Amino acid sequence: MKKMQCVMNVVVILGITGIIYGQSITFHSPIPWTTLSDGKITTKTLIDTAEVKKKKVKLELYTIQNGKKRRLATKSFTPVDYSFETQLSELKYSVFGGTDFLRIEWSVTGTDNKGYIEPFGIIQLSEKAEGNQWKCNEITSNMKYSAIKSSLKDDDFISIGKVSCCFVWNNDKLGILCKNSKGVKNIYFLFDGKNGKNAFMSFPDRQLEYFPENDSLHAAYYKRAVTDSGIDYQSNAWIQEIKHEISEDIVLISIPWYDLGIIAKDERRFGFAVFVQNKDNKSIALPEKAHRKIPGTWGNLVLVKK
Repeated sequence: MKKMQCVMNVVVILGITGIIYGQSITFHSPIPWTTLSDGKITTKTLIDTAEVKKKKVKLELYTIQNGKKRRLATKSFTPVDYSFETQLSELKYSVFGGTDFLRIEWSVTGTDNKGYIEPFGIIQLSEKAEGNQWKCNEITSNMKYSAIKSSLKDDDFISIGKVSCCFVWNNDKLGILCKNSKGVKNIYFLFDGKNGKNAFMSFPDRQLEYFPENDSLHAAYYKRAVTDSGIDYQSNAWIQEIKHEISEDIVLISIPWYDLGIIAKDERRFGFAVFVQNKDNKSIALPEKAHRKIPGTWGNLVLVKK
């Protein structure tokens, strides 16, 4: 028992030493999984001047795309204070994320003292992005097609290629109605309840996939990790109580709000996108330029009270 305790103490001491050594430069901005709102890459750091001892510090900015690393900018400086702020570069990207990311490496000249900060990305929201929102109208009945059929209008449906979708809600559930989905390989519905407009998918983001041919659903969420080739998103089963029914040429998918982690109320909005994949594997998105793994490119679904 004493021998085990001794080993544990050594491990803890080594861990603490590594943490202290690695903190000679601490980034306050950017930080891992940050989404920047513009292309100006500005670093804000705290520097342990006793550790660095007035040696030169070098910062290097890289992109990691398709597993390939490319240096974009380099800056060297000699710390004169414990804090430092500098603009490394101004990039032309309006969207950068998904499986690609930015990385900053730092090193202290003449020493082995070095480290890095990753991943972070960019989402520049334009004024046009506000137009990527769709109404989800309240219904006072239960979420059954027979109960809401009479209240639906052709204008309520939005075309996504050959498929048309309509969105309704009540206090218990979100309803998605789709028609003309025959001949389609699958339809993806993506939800960002936090509506953070991030460059990377995260644990709270949810994906629902509908297969029209065999009338089945697959629900998932993602765990993410940085790998040598980029960011890896591992699909995990989303335990949920989603139901669906087919009536005439329409399928109604009913999603309980508690499965989405959303509190339903008037004017509540959340990140939302739809991807229709045809049998030739060509995909059509709503909004048009949405990227499946970049929630910042999705639109908004807005709950409207009757």
